[in-house]
Amino acid sequence: MTTPALIHSARAIIERHQAHRIDLDTGHLAPPGRKQRGKLVLMDAFTASMLTQIWDNVNEENRKKLADLAEKNILKTIELCWKVARRSQERSA
Repeated sequence: MTTPALIHSARAIIERHQAHRIDLDTGHLAPPGRKQRGKLVLMDAFTASMLTQIWDNVNEENRKKLADLAEKNILKTIELCWKVARRSQERSA
């Protein structure tokens, strides 16, 4: 199974520790200064870290489901990961 472009982009954001625009159609980092030719969303380092931590810690079956969702709808993938992170925090509190 290949890692989705969204996860690769999130790892690049973590390395730079700087927010960056993500292309919602492809999941790749948008080039700097790119004119609005599609849907872009700004991803911060905190969100990128949360995405990669969840990706690294889920089992293979759920990783495949997460990869499929990331290919179809990036925003839903991010929302789902936030929900998982909130539940995990509530359990540990």
